[in-house]
Amino acid sequence: MSQSYIAKHLSKESKESILVHVLLSASTLSSSFSLPIEMLCAATERARTQLQDRADRAKHQIQIQLVAERQGHYPCHAGLSFSADLSAAAATEQTPDLILIPSYWRHPLNAANSSQGLIDYLQIQESRGVRMCSSGTGSTLLAVAGILDGKAATTHWFYFDEMEKRFPKIRWKRSHRITQSSNVFCAGSVNALADLCIYLIEQMYSPQVAHAIANQFSPEARQPLQEQLFRDHGHSALNDELVAEAQDALQRELSSRLNSEALAKNLGISLRSLQRRFKTATGLTLGQYQQTIRIDLAKSLLRDSNAGIEEIALICGFNDSPHLSRLFKKVTQLSPSQYRLNVRAKLFEGAIESPTERMV
Repeated sequence: MSQSYIAKHLSKESKESILVHVLLSASTLSSSFSLPIEMLCAATERARTQLQDRADRAKHQIQIQLVAERQGHYPCHAGLSFSADLSAAAATEQTPDLILIPSYWRHPLNAANSSQGLIDYLQIQESRGVRMCSSGTGSTLLAVAGILDGKAATTHWFYFDEMEKRFPKIRWKRSHRITQSSNVFCAGSVNALADLCIYLIEQMYSPQVAHAIANQFSPEARQPLQEQLFRDHGHSALNDELVAEAQDALQRELSSRLNSEALAKNLGISLRSLQRRFKTATGLTLGQYQQTIRIDLAKSLLRDSNAGIEEIALICGFNDSPHLSRLFKKVTQLSPSQYRLNVRAKLFEGAIESPTERMV
């Protein structure tokens, strides 16, 4: 965990803890923050078990605080009620590692426009570069705060037309369930937010922890983030067009062995510079990135095709099926066969063709 999120993004209160603020209002849809909270807590617990020293395990904690206009109880949809830990004004004294902005149950504009304290809070935290994630219509609060101006964003499908009229400065992405503009993420639904949480957990801890949490929270529901994400290159602090070219090349040559030196030469850069810039932009080495996209492709083929393990291994660029099986189990804690059984348990019956048949 030397390159983990904990090591990189330390909160001022505790060098081993992660601080998460969840914004709360009377119109909050509770499922849009309870699920990510449970996933983040499960990931922290999983990561702690990997630490050998008991004292180190005790230090690594995650702190969740509910932030609202004022302290007190807030009734949410379906009769649930939650108590805010901090007022928005008091919460500005802290710099969290992550802010979760849940979806609204009722009309989002009415609720967002009546949340001036939360708007002020978000503007202050945005100036500090704090990572923010909205779920569904929660992006409306970011829009009202002006944080999404000039950026790409998504929202619940029902409100796209209205949001485009009300906020023309925002580049709304109807065809993407998840968007990223620098430190701001938007997920169009609770399910998309769950997929985004897996990505964030991978950044915080490791791919192994992320896959363990994905398996724990219904693996059949998860799609690779690359299939859903619109990354706003024009506004991302981590944007690097050369790295984007490298990613494209790795995806095109998925079935071939990685030749880092040849890739760097084709991009007109030294191997050392490429490795440094790639790690800075993605958080992964070249080899780790290629392994991740190969495993994601293998998962898709296991879910959507009847291809044998050997065929899938070759398509994904592994030497043979034992090679695929070893890495697949190391990353997901499941064998390819076990994973196929799990993800198909809830699929409707139907003809599923092999990838080679699909290419004809």
